[in-house]
Amino acid sequence: LFVADFYNNRIQQFDHSGHFIAAWGAKGDQAGEFSGPTGVAASHNGRIYVADWGNHRIQSILPQ
Repeated sequence: LFVADFYNNRIQQFDHSGHFIAAWGAKGDQAGEFSGPTGVAASHNGRIYVADWGNHRIQSILPQ
C-alpha cells in the first residue's frame, strides 16, 4: 500500500497488515521531491506514479 503524505511531502509504503515499510521524498521541485503529493498509483512493473500537486506534475519513480 502506498500513501501520499501531503503535508510531509513524501510517499509512505505499508504492508498488507499496515506495518510501515519505507518512506521517500522531501519538499522541493527536483526529481524525487514533492510539493503536496495527492495521489499514488502502481504499475504492473513496479513503477510508482505520484500526482505532485504543488509542482503541477506527475512523477514516475522506481523504488529501490
